[in-house]
Amino acid sequence: MLFSSCGKSHFIEYGTLDPDYDSAEERCLAGYEEIKKYMASNEVELINATRGGKLEMFERKSLEEILQNSNENNSLYADKTP
Repeated sequence: MLFSSCGKSHFIEYGTLDPDYDSAEERCLAGYEEIKKYMASNEVELINATRGGKLEMFERKSLEEILQNSNENNSLYADKTP
């Protein structure tokens, strides 16, 4: 189980049973894996800019790095069609 620095769990069991997963954490991470597949099939990139956490299925960059690159290129959300 994943806990924050104050000892609280980020995953709560609500009594929903799924024989494929043992915990809410596993169900949540499996959901993110499905999101990653969907995004890849639509040529969308998701970058994990959180500090810590367990979303290792996404490329990890610091928010500062993303914002710096955005300011340098001024093209983070720019329309790239000719």
